[in-house]
Amino acid sequence: MGTGGRAARVSLASFALGLTACTLLYLPTDLTGGPSPDAATDAPSTASEGGAARDAGDASTSAEGGTRGPWDASAGPFCSSRSPQPTFCIDYDTSTSIDDQSEFHGLHGFTTGGVAELDTASFTSRPASLHLGVPGGVPGTGSGLTNRIQYEPALSPKTSTHFECDLRIDATDSTGVSNIVWLFFDPTTNASLGFYVSGQETGIQTTPSYAQKRAAPPLQVGKWTHVDLDLAFEPSAATVTVALDGVVVLDAFALEKSFSGGGGGEVSLGPAYYTSATVTATEAHFDNVMVEHH
Repeated sequence: MGTGGRAARVSLASFALGLTACTLLYLPTDLTGGPSPDAATDAPSTASEGGAARDAGDASTSAEGGTRGPWDASAGPFCSSRSPQPTFCIDYDTSTSIDDQSEFHGLHGFTTGGVAELDTASFTSRPASLHLGVPGGVPGTGSGLTNRIQYEPALSPKTSTHFECDLRIDATDSTGVSNIVWLFFDPTTNASLGFYVSGQETGIQTTPSYAQKRAAPPLQVGKWTHVDLDLAFEPSAATVTVALDGVVVLDAFALEKSFSGGGGGEVSLGPAYYTSATVTATEAHFDNVMVEHH
């Protein structure tokens, strides 16, 4: 576990902009009432203990070539040691604000009780990680209950996208599907891919049809897991491969026809879900976030 005091929590009320779902979210569509995730073959997750820099574990190889898997601290600072440099990278090691490199902070559905901070007590690369959460006891709303940071890489994907991060789920709600990682693509077709948690389930959710596919057993609450998402747009129908700590748990899963390269490429981190029920808390930590668009 990392040393040093926890950074002061940001006053979330200062971010409450009173935006509607249409202006807050990249997608103009109402995301209420998607279908429940269907069954899939379970695969083991080998999440490691949270805290300071973690040893490298099993790795997988992406379609672009190159080793994926938990970061090896001996290689140096995560982002500055990437070679070649990715399209976008943030490790929060030199950040002084949660807004570092961000496009916007999307807060919707509540004004007090959540968390948005740089956390110096839990991380996978020193000295900090990003910690975002929605509080419990908040009435759900079909227009969105979100506490997310969105980033806009300089380039848009054309043939493929690789996303990876270290993720620690601290609390998860079972009343709705919460996209913890959200990747946006074609704004014309509203194509997006969410890596979600819902109670004891994790998986992917796509729009515009809101189709869901459970990818793996639940991530272990309170433990860091390395998440890899690899999307291929060409030469055939778009697919996504999901790996947790280097173990592929969803292999070349076919996406909707609306997925294509050439637009979008934004990345959102933090809870974003849609439910009419009163929720329990959903919180997550993020570190060593990287995006490669090709």
